[in-house]
Amino acid sequence: MSIIDRIKNQKTWIRLFLLFLTILLLVYFLYLYRTENKLAYLLMKQDFISKEEKEAALMLKDKMIGRQGLICQKIEQGKMMDAYLLESMGQVLEYADYTGNKELKDEVLKLIFKYFKTREGYFSWQIYDGKPQKATALIDELHILKVLLRGERNKEDEYYIDVIKNSLYKFSLQGDRWVSFYDGRCGKKAGEIPLFYIDIEVMKKMADEDNRFFKPFKQAEEVLMHAPLNEYGFFPQAYDYESEEYSYNSSVNMVENILTNMHYFKNGGDIRQFICFLQREIDKGHIYNYYYYNSTPLEKVESTAVYALACQLFMAIGDEVYADICYKKMLAFQMKEGDLKGGFGDLFNRTVYAYDQLEALKTIRMKEGKK
Repeated sequence: MSIIDRIKNQKTWIRLFLLFLTILLLVYFLYLYRTENKLAYLLMKQDFISKEEKEAALMLKDKMIGRQGLICQKIEQGKMMDAYLLESMGQVLEYADYTGNKELKDEVLKLIFKYFKTREGYFSWQIYDGKPQKATALIDELHILKVLLRGERNKEDEYYIDVIKNSLYKFSLQGDRWVSFYDGRCGKKAGEIPLFYIDIEVMKKMADEDNRFFKPFKQAEEVLMHAPLNEYGFFPQAYDYESEEYSYNSSVNMVENILTNMHYFKNGGDIRQFICFLQREIDKGHIYNYYYYNSTPLEKVESTAVYALACQLFMAIGDEVYADICYKKMLAFQMKEGDLKGGFGDLFNRTVYAYDQLEALKTIRMKEGKK
Protein backbone atom coordinates (compact mmCIF):
# COMPACT_ATOMS: atom_id res chain seq x y z
CA MET A 1 0.00 0.00 0.00
CA SER A 2 1.39 3.39 -1.01
CA ILE A 3 1.86 6.26 1.40
CA ILE A 4 -0.97 8.15 -0.33
CA ASP A 5 -3.36 5.19 0.13
CA ARG A 6 -2.42 4.94 3.79
CA ILE A 7 -3.13 8.64 4.31
CA LYS A 8 -6.51 8.30 2.57
CA ASN A 9 -7.32 5.27 4.71
CA GLN A 10 -6.40 7.13 7.91
CA LYS A 11 -8.59 10.08 6.90
CA THR A 12 -11.50 7.71 6.31
CA TRP A 13 -11.10 6.21 9.77
CA ILE A 14 -10.84 9.65 11.33
CA ARG A 15 -14.04 10.71 9.57
CA LEU A 16 -15.81 7.56 10.74
CA PHE A 17 -14.55 8.11 14.29
CA LEU A 18 -15.72 11.74 14.29
CA LEU A 19 -19.11 10.68 12.92
CA PHE A 20 -19.42 8.04 15.65
CA LEU A 21 -18.41 10.57 18.30
CA THR A 22 -20.99 13.07 17.01
CA ILE A 23 -23.76 10.44 17.12
CA LEU A 24 -22.66 9.43 20.63
CA LEU A 25 -22.82 13.03 21.84
CA LEU A 26 -26.24 13.55 20.28
CA VAL A 27 -27.56 10.43 21.99
CA TYR A 28 -26.03 11.57 25.29
CA PHE A 29 -27.59 15.03 25.14
CA LEU A 30 -30.93 13.54 24.10
CA TYR A 31 -30.69 11.24 27.10
CA LEU A 32 -30.00 14.19 29.40
CA TYR A 33 -32.91 16.11 27.94
CA ARG A 34 -35.30 13.20 28.34
CA THR A 35 -34.17 12.22 31.85
CA GLU A 36 -32.90 15.32 33.64
CA ASN A 37 -35.62 17.52 32.16
CA LYS A 38 -38.26 14.96 31.41
CA LEU A 39 -40.96 17.10 33.03
CA ALA A 40 -40.37 19.86 30.46
CA TYR A 41 -40.49 17.32 27.63
CA LEU A 42 -43.72 15.71 28.84
CA LEU A 43 -45.38 19.07 29.51
CA MET A 44 -45.30 19.79 25.78
CA LYS A 45 -46.17 16.23 24.76
CA GLN A 46 -49.90 16.82 24.60
CA ASP A 47 -52.63 18.44 22.54
CA PHE A 48 -53.35 21.99 23.65
CA ILE A 49 -56.86 23.40 23.45
CA SER A 50 -55.93 27.04 22.93
CA LYS A 51 -53.06 29.27 21.84
CA GLU A 52 -52.94 30.80 25.32
CA GLU A 53 -52.52 27.39 26.95
CA LYS A 54 -49.70 26.37 24.59
CA GLU A 55 -47.83 29.66 25.07
CA ALA A 56 -48.21 29.43 28.86
CA ALA A 57 -46.89 25.85 28.88
CA LEU A 58 -44.01 26.78 26.56
CA MET A 59 -42.98 29.67 28.79
CA LEU A 60 -43.13 27.39 31.84
CA LYS A 61 -40.97 24.83 30.04
CA ASP A 62 -38.35 27.31 28.78
CA LYS A 63 -38.10 29.68 31.73
CA MET A 64 -39.33 28.09 34.96
CA ILE A 65 -38.36 24.41 34.93
CA GLY A 66 -34.84 23.71 36.20
CA ARG A 67 -32.52 20.95 35.07
CA GLN A 68 -33.82 18.51 37.69
CA GLY A 69 -37.38 19.02 36.46
CA LEU A 70 -38.49 21.16 39.40
CA ILE A 71 -40.48 24.37 38.94
CA CYS A 72 -38.94 27.54 40.34
CA GLN A 73 -41.00 29.60 42.77
CA LYS A 74 -40.81 32.73 40.64
CA ILE A 75 -38.97 34.65 37.97
CA GLU A 76 -37.82 38.07 39.15
CA GLN A 77 -36.30 40.63 36.80
CA GLY A 78 -36.25 37.86 34.21
CA LYS A 79 -34.11 35.54 36.37
CA MET A 80 -35.10 32.17 37.83
CA MET A 81 -35.21 32.09 41.63
CA ASP A 82 -33.32 29.19 43.24
CA ALA A 83 -36.34 28.02 45.23
CA TYR A 84 -38.80 25.25 44.37
CA LEU A 85 -42.16 24.68 46.08
CA LEU A 86 -44.08 21.49 46.75
CA GLU A 87 -47.12 23.70 46.12
CA SER A 88 -46.08 24.08 42.47
CA MET A 89 -45.65 20.33 42.04
CA GLY A 90 -49.18 19.83 43.37
CA GLN A 91 -50.50 22.37 40.88
CA VAL A 92 -48.79 20.81 37.86
CA LEU A 93 -49.96 17.38 39.08
CA GLU A 94 -53.56 18.65 39.07
CA TYR A 95 -53.04 20.22 35.64
CA ALA A 96 -51.77 16.86 34.33
CA ASP A 97 -54.87 15.21 35.76
CA TYR A 98 -57.14 17.69 33.97
CA THR A 99 -55.33 17.20 30.65
CA GLY A 100 -55.25 13.42 30.99
CA ASN A 101 -51.45 13.45 30.53
CA LYS A 102 -50.66 10.26 32.47
CA GLU A 103 -46.94 10.35 31.67
CA LEU A 104 -46.65 13.89 33.02
CA LYS A 105 -48.61 12.95 36.13
CA ASP A 106 -46.35 9.95 36.80
CA GLU A 107 -43.21 12.04 36.31
CA VAL A 108 -44.41 14.74 38.73
CA LEU A 109 -45.04 12.11 41.40
CA LYS A 110 -41.58 10.61 40.91
CA LEU A 111 -40.00 14.06 41.30
CA ILE A 112 -42.03 14.79 44.43
CA PHE A 113 -40.89 11.58 46.08
CA LYS A 114 -37.29 11.96 44.88
CA TYR A 115 -36.68 15.56 45.96
CA PHE A 116 -39.31 16.60 48.54
CA LYS A 117 -39.67 13.47 50.69
CA THR A 118 -37.28 13.64 53.64
CA ARG A 119 -35.51 10.82 55.45
CA GLU A 120 -37.79 11.46 58.42
CA GLY A 121 -40.82 10.66 56.27
CA TYR A 122 -42.43 14.08 55.84
CA PHE A 123 -42.55 16.17 52.68
CA SER A 124 -40.65 19.45 52.66
CA TRP A 125 -42.65 22.50 51.60
CA GLN A 126 -39.67 24.07 49.77
CA ILE A 127 -36.27 23.29 48.30
CA TYR A 128 -34.03 26.32 48.68
CA ASP A 129 -30.42 26.61 47.54
CA GLY A 130 -30.48 22.91 46.71
CA LYS A 131 -31.66 21.81 50.18
CA PRO A 132 -35.12 20.68 51.37
CA GLN A 133 -36.35 22.98 54.13
CA LYS A 134 -37.12 21.18 57.39
CA ALA A 135 -40.83 21.97 57.57
CA THR A 136 -44.10 20.82 56.06
CA ALA A 137 -47.25 22.54 54.76
CA LEU A 138 -50.47 20.60 55.28
CA ILE A 139 -52.16 22.23 52.30
CA ASP A 140 -49.51 21.00 49.85
CA GLU A 141 -49.72 17.34 50.86
CA LEU A 142 -53.52 17.46 50.87
CA HIS A 143 -53.46 18.88 47.34
CA ILE A 144 -51.32 16.02 46.04
CA LEU A 145 -53.44 13.43 47.82
CA LYS A 146 -56.63 15.00 46.45
CA VAL A 147 -55.46 14.37 42.89
CA LEU A 148 -54.37 10.80 43.70
CA LEU A 149 -57.73 9.93 45.28
CA ARG A 150 -59.61 10.83 42.10
CA GLY A 151 -60.65 8.16 39.61
CA GLU A 152 -58.90 4.86 38.98
CA ARG A 153 -55.67 3.96 40.74
CA ASN A 154 -52.89 1.52 40.01
CA LYS A 155 -50.51 -0.15 42.47
CA GLU A 156 -48.05 2.72 42.23
CA ASP A 157 -50.79 5.24 43.00
CA GLU A 158 -51.79 3.19 46.06
CA TYR A 159 -48.18 3.25 47.23
CA TYR A 160 -48.00 7.03 46.90
CA ILE A 161 -51.34 7.40 48.70
CA ASP A 162 -50.23 5.23 51.63
CA VAL A 163 -46.93 7.09 52.05
CA ILE A 164 -48.59 10.52 52.01
CA LYS A 165 -51.35 9.43 54.38
CA ASN A 166 -48.78 8.05 56.83
CA SER A 167 -46.81 11.30 56.59
CA LEU A 168 -49.96 13.32 57.30
CA TYR A 169 -50.96 11.09 60.18
CA LYS A 170 -47.56 11.36 61.84
CA PHE A 171 -46.66 14.99 61.18
CA SER A 172 -49.87 16.94 60.44
CA LEU A 173 -52.15 15.79 63.24
CA GLN A 174 -52.06 16.92 66.86
CA GLY A 175 -54.32 14.35 68.44
CA ASP A 176 -57.51 14.51 66.37
CA ARG A 177 -56.81 17.98 64.97
CA TRP A 178 -55.25 18.98 61.69
CA VAL A 179 -52.41 21.49 62.07
CA SER A 180 -50.89 23.74 59.45
CA PHE A 181 -47.26 22.61 59.62
CA TYR A 182 -44.59 20.53 61.33
CA ASP A 183 -41.22 22.15 62.07
CA GLY A 184 -38.54 19.50 61.62
CA ARG A 185 -35.85 21.66 63.19
CA CYS A 186 -37.42 21.55 66.65
CA GLY A 187 -39.84 18.67 66.20
CA LYS A 188 -42.91 20.81 67.01
CA LYS A 189 -46.29 21.13 65.35
CA ALA A 190 -48.33 24.27 64.82
CA GLY A 191 -51.19 25.10 67.19
CA GLU A 192 -53.60 26.45 64.58
CA ILE A 193 -55.04 25.82 61.16
CA PRO A 194 -55.68 28.46 58.44
CA LEU A 195 -59.24 28.09 57.19
CA PHE A 196 -58.22 27.93 53.53
CA TYR A 197 -56.24 24.75 54.38
CA ILE A 198 -59.47 22.94 55.28
CA ASP A 199 -60.21 21.15 52.03
CA ILE A 200 -63.27 19.22 53.13
CA GLU A 201 -63.45 17.22 49.90
CA VAL A 202 -60.12 15.44 50.34
CA MET A 203 -60.41 15.22 54.14
CA LYS A 204 -63.75 13.41 53.76
CA LYS A 205 -62.36 11.00 51.16
CA MET A 206 -59.50 10.18 53.51
CA ALA A 207 -61.94 9.62 56.37
CA ASP A 208 -64.12 7.35 54.21
CA GLU A 209 -61.15 5.16 53.32
CA ASP A 210 -59.13 5.30 56.53
CA ASN A 211 -60.74 5.45 59.97
CA ARG A 212 -57.66 7.19 61.43
CA PHE A 213 -58.82 10.39 59.73
CA PHE A 214 -62.53 10.32 60.67
CA LYS A 215 -62.32 12.38 63.88
CA PRO A 216 -59.87 14.92 62.37
CA PHE A 217 -62.26 15.34 59.42
CA LYS A 218 -65.27 15.98 61.67
CA GLN A 219 -63.29 18.41 63.82
CA ALA A 220 -62.03 20.36 60.77
CA GLU A 221 -65.52 20.40 59.27
CA GLU A 222 -66.86 21.94 62.47
CA VAL A 223 -64.15 24.62 62.47
CA LEU A 224 -64.93 25.59 58.87
CA MET A 225 -68.71 25.37 58.92
CA HIS A 226 -69.08 27.28 62.23
CA ALA A 227 -66.70 30.08 61.29
CA PRO A 228 -68.23 33.57 61.62
CA LEU A 229 -68.60 35.34 58.27
CA ASN A 230 -69.08 39.06 57.96
CA GLU A 231 -71.59 40.78 55.67
CA TYR A 232 -69.21 40.48 52.67
CA GLY A 233 -68.59 36.76 53.10
CA PHE A 234 -65.09 37.27 54.52
CA PHE A 235 -63.82 34.45 56.74
CA PRO A 236 -61.44 34.65 59.68
CA GLN A 237 -57.89 33.74 58.67
CA ALA A 238 -57.30 30.82 61.06
CA TYR A 239 -58.51 28.89 64.10
CA ASP A 240 -56.32 28.65 67.21
CA TYR A 241 -56.69 25.39 69.14
CA GLU A 242 -55.29 26.60 72.46
CA SER A 243 -57.59 29.62 72.78
CA GLU A 244 -60.39 27.90 70.82
CA GLU A 245 -60.90 31.16 68.94
CA TYR A 246 -60.80 32.31 65.36
CA SER A 247 -58.04 34.73 64.47
CA TYR A 248 -57.96 37.59 61.97
CA ASN A 249 -55.25 39.34 60.01
CA SER A 250 -55.41 43.08 59.48
CA SER A 251 -56.67 42.48 55.94
CA VAL A 252 -58.30 39.75 53.85
CA ASN A 253 -56.13 37.83 51.39
CA MET A 254 -58.45 37.34 48.41
CA VAL A 255 -56.75 34.13 47.20
CA GLU A 256 -57.21 32.57 50.63
CA ASN A 257 -60.80 33.81 50.99
CA ILE A 258 -61.84 32.48 47.58
CA LEU A 259 -60.37 29.08 48.43
CA THR A 260 -62.11 29.04 51.81
CA ASN A 261 -65.43 29.96 50.20
CA MET A 262 -64.91 27.18 47.63
CA HIS A 263 -64.40 24.58 50.38
CA TYR A 264 -67.37 26.00 52.33
CA PHE A 265 -69.63 25.89 49.25
CA LYS A 266 -68.65 22.31 48.35
CA ASN A 267 -69.71 21.24 51.83
CA GLY A 268 -73.14 22.87 51.50
CA GLY A 269 -72.33 26.33 52.87
CA ASP A 270 -74.17 29.46 51.73
CA ILE A 271 -71.72 31.82 49.97
CA ARG A 272 -74.20 34.26 48.47
CA GLN A 273 -72.79 37.22 50.42
CA PHE A 274 -69.30 36.61 49.06
CA ILE A 275 -70.60 36.07 45.51
CA CYS A 276 -72.46 39.38 45.73
CA PHE A 277 -69.26 41.06 46.90
CA LEU A 278 -67.26 39.60 43.98
CA GLN A 279 -69.94 40.56 41.45
CA ARG A 280 -70.06 44.09 42.81
CA GLU A 281 -66.28 44.45 42.56
CA ILE A 282 -66.24 43.04 39.03
CA ASP A 283 -69.00 45.46 38.00
CA LYS A 284 -66.75 48.26 39.28
CA GLY A 285 -63.94 46.87 37.11
CA HIS A 286 -61.55 45.04 39.46
CA ILE A 287 -61.03 42.41 42.13
CA TYR A 288 -58.01 43.38 44.21
CA ASN A 289 -55.57 41.13 46.06
CA TYR A 290 -56.27 42.44 49.58
CA TYR A 291 -59.23 44.11 51.27
CA TYR A 292 -59.94 45.42 54.73
CA TYR A 293 -62.81 43.67 56.48
CA ASN A 294 -65.08 46.60 55.62
CA SER A 295 -64.56 45.73 51.89
CA THR A 296 -62.24 48.69 51.18
CA PRO A 297 -59.22 47.68 49.05
CA LEU A 298 -55.94 47.66 50.97
CA GLU A 299 -54.14 48.63 47.77
CA LYS A 300 -55.27 48.65 44.17
CA VAL A 301 -53.21 45.69 42.98
CA GLU A 302 -54.62 42.79 40.95
CA SER A 303 -53.21 39.37 40.04
CA THR A 304 -53.65 36.42 37.73
CA ALA A 305 -54.33 34.06 40.62
CA VAL A 306 -57.26 36.04 42.02
CA TYR A 307 -59.07 36.11 38.66
CA ALA A 308 -58.23 32.45 37.96
CA LEU A 309 -59.67 31.32 41.30
CA ALA A 310 -62.67 33.65 40.99
CA CYS A 311 -63.35 32.13 37.56
CA GLN A 312 -63.19 28.63 39.07
CA LEU A 313 -65.58 29.65 41.87
CA PHE A 314 -68.11 31.13 39.45
CA MET A 315 -67.90 27.98 37.32
CA ALA A 316 -68.51 25.88 40.43
CA ILE A 317 -71.77 27.73 41.22
CA GLY A 318 -72.84 27.74 37.55
CA ASP A 319 -72.49 31.48 36.91
CA GLU A 320 -70.95 31.46 33.42
CA VAL A 321 -71.42 35.21 32.87
CA TYR A 322 -69.08 36.24 35.68
CA ALA A 323 -66.84 33.23 35.03
CA ASP A 324 -66.30 34.56 31.50
CA ILE A 325 -65.49 38.06 32.77
CA CYS A 326 -62.94 36.73 35.27
CA TYR A 327 -61.46 34.46 32.61
CA LYS A 328 -60.89 37.38 30.25
CA LYS A 329 -59.41 39.40 33.11
CA MET A 330 -57.04 36.53 33.84
CA LEU A 331 -55.95 36.21 30.20
CA ALA A 332 -55.17 39.94 30.13
CA PHE A 333 -52.22 39.23 32.43
CA GLN A 334 -50.54 36.96 29.85
CA MET A 335 -47.50 38.58 28.24
CA LYS A 336 -47.74 38.84 24.47
CA GLU A 337 -44.09 39.64 23.70
CA GLY A 338 -40.55 39.56 25.05
CA ASP A 339 -38.48 36.71 26.52
CA LEU A 340 -41.28 35.91 29.00
CA LYS A 341 -43.96 35.65 26.31
CA GLY A 342 -46.74 33.36 27.53
CA GLY A 343 -46.06 34.18 31.17
CA PHE A 344 -48.80 35.41 33.49
CA GLY A 345 -47.26 38.23 35.46
CA ASP A 346 -45.80 41.71 35.49
CA LEU A 347 -44.28 42.67 32.13
CA PHE A 348 -42.72 45.89 33.47
CA ASN A 349 -40.84 44.17 36.33
CA ARG A 350 -40.43 40.92 34.34
CA THR A 351 -41.85 38.93 37.25
CA VAL A 352 -43.85 35.70 37.07
CA TYR A 353 -44.94 33.59 40.04
CA ALA A 354 -45.27 29.83 39.57
CA TYR A 355 -48.56 29.86 41.49
CA ASP A 356 -50.11 32.32 39.02
CA GLN A 357 -48.71 30.56 35.95
CA LEU A 358 -49.94 27.13 37.00
CA GLU A 359 -53.32 28.31 38.27
CA ALA A 360 -53.85 30.05 34.92
CA LEU A 361 -52.94 26.87 33.01
CA LYS A 362 -55.41 24.85 35.08
CA THR A 363 -58.16 27.46 34.62
CA ILE A 364 -57.64 27.55 30.83
CA ARG A 365 -58.04 23.79 30.70
CA MET A 366 -61.12 23.85 32.96
CA LYS A 367 -62.80 26.67 31.03
CA GLU A 368 -61.94 25.74 27.46
CA GLY A 369 -62.40 22.03 28.11
CA LYS A 370 -66.09 22.62 28.83
CA LYS A 371 -66.74 23.95 25.31
